[in-house]
Amino acid sequence: MKRCAKRPSAPEANPHDCADHDSGLVPLAIGHGAGSELQQPLAITVIGGLATATFLTLFVVPIVYELMDELAQRLSRKGGTVIEG
Repeated sequence: MKRCAKRPSAPEANPHDCADHDSGLVPLAIGHGAGSELQQPLAITVIGGLATATFLTLFVVPIVYELMDELAQRLSRKGGTVIEG
């Protein structure tokens, strides 16, 4: 098994050889082992941020876009001024 290079920009560095890159955030969030009291809150925060960003991107943004599109269509039918974008 190869070791991680000390410099990530080194040509022999391969992030897939490093255990830190392959383990993911779930083991850090569970928080077992030495130093986990420092890494656990960070892992939980990152997981929560990724989940929130995914939810907003996949659900909230398209719903708001659809509602604004319907509002623009209603205003254009009533003779209101709609700025096309």
